[in-house]
Amino acid sequence: MKGVKTLGGEIFNIAISGLSERQILYLLWTAAAALSVVTVFVIIKAGKAYKRRQEIVGEQMAQMERDRALYEKYKNTDFETLKNAEPRELIYGLALQVQAQVQNAPNPNELFMSLPSFQRYIYSLDIFLEDTEKSLSSFFRNNGEPLLSSAIDALRETGLLTTEIERLCLMFDKDSEVSFDEEYIKKADESFGDSFNRETALKKIKEYILRENSESDKNC
Repeated sequence: MKGVKTLGGEIFNIAISGLSERQILYLLWTAAAALSVVTVFVIIKAGKAYKRRQEIVGEQMAQMERDRALYEKYKNTDFETLKNAEPRELIYGLALQVQAQVQNAPNPNELFMSLPSFQRYIYSLDIFLEDTEKSLSSFFRNNGEPLLSSAIDALRETGLLTTEIERLCLMFDKDSEVSFDEEYIKKADESFGDSFNRETALKKIKEYILRENSESDKNC
């Protein structure tokens, strides 16, 4: 507005009062260029964020397609397919059969417990293998009953249950008399990371699957 002077305006006038027209134009051009750089940076950052979101969606869609293919592959599969399957894929493919039943149930826990022990064990073992990629305690922190008890039974059945695993399960059981001990959990995580042979575990689980699905019983 005419006749009104601001402090910013005063400072700007004083700052440029001793400059030539060419110098003033250079300053204005530099300011515009700097603003342009900031604008471009914001656009690039937003573009990268959008691209990452698209990548995540793409990854999720690709995973869904892989899951669908594995579900179909191991649905009512024959013994020969089980025998020739890669162990980790086999476990995950069979676990998907259980997931398909549980995920849309009105009471997932109730339905899970009504399943045959073989299905409950494979589903529990699949989650155990996935969560323990990070640490042993991650499995117990991320899950609750009835999955934990089922996992302990499954680990016992496949010869993979250890004293540390069993003790950690009791520590995370609110009804257990075993005290929660963070120091013990930390040591158990370190010990598990050093001693747990994933390849051996996968072999033992596959052997269990084949035992439960003998050649005389072609379907899972």
